[in-house]
Formats: sequence, structure tokens, C-alpha cells
Amino acid sequence: MTALSEPKTGLYDGVMRLFSRINFALACIAAVVLLCATSFVFLEILSRFFLGKSQIWVIEISSYSLLYMTFLGAPYMLEKQRHVAIDLLTDALGEPWRSRLAFVMSLLAALICGVLTWYGTAVAWDQFQFGTREASLLAPKSYWLTIVFPIGMGLMTVQFIDQAIKSLRG
Repeated sequence: MTALSEPKTGLYDGVMRLFSRINFALACIAAVVLLCATSFVFLEILSRFFLGKSQIWVIEISSYSLLYMTFLGAPYMLEKQRHVAIDLLTDALGEPWRSRLAFVMSLLAALICGVLTWYGTAVAWDQFQFGTREASLLAPKSYWLTIVFPIGMGLMTVQFIDQAIKSLRG
């Protein structure tokens, strides 16, 4: 197929392809974070067993990594419809009602994620402005941990809006 004969897509489809690439890139980062956290825990086990020493930073890094894995991977999982869903009610409905319910639920979820994005951004910005640090051994700047929340929630807002539009399209 040549470039001239490729089907033209609208602006919306192009924007959603861009968001899909962003979601995939962040999911890859989440996978790398998972690999690193798993490796750190494995090295901690080896260190305790063979050297009798504990690396006290491993627990803290592992807990921070859970935050990053969750909020970087969730938008991709939502886009690919790999999230947890209870479809007992929706399976019992006929197609017109199923689409209507999907539309309403997607809009409601987008609203909730949008509000969480707004407040998460406000918290991260506040932490950035005041230089807040975590009260822990490594004492990282708090916004480095918090910023992943509004990023993930913002991308999930976009995905829920996309789901709402797709449910209208059929």
C-alpha cells in the first residue's frame, strides 16, 4: 500500500494513537521498574543469606516502585481492556443497554479520574514549591513520588473518555 492510498484518519484517531504510544512507553517503564524492584529484593535475599547484612534501602525503593508500577501501567491496561471488570450485570443486558451503561460508567470514571488528576497535580505542585521531603531513610523529594499519580490518573481520564466515545460509536 502506498502513502497515497492509505486511508485518512481524523484528528481524534491520530491523537488517540499518540496517547496509545505514551501508554505503551509508560507501561514499558513500569515493566523495567518491576524488573529492578524484583532484582533488588533478590539481591537483598542473597545479601542476608550469604553476608548476613541487610540493605536497608531495598524496602523503601520497593515500596516506591509499587506506586510507579501501578500508575504508569494502569492507563495501558485500561486501554487494552485488561483491567479487572465485574461484568455480571452487563452480560445480562441487551446490546443497546450495554452500550448506554458503558457510556455512563466511562463518563463517571473519567470524571472521577479527572478530579483525582486535578487534586494530585495540586498536591505535587505544593510539594515541589515547598521542597517537601519524605520522612524516611532516603528522604526523596515528595513530588518525585506524588507526580506519578496525576500522570497516571490524567491518562486514565483520557482512556475513559475514549471508551465513552467508542461506546457511542458502537
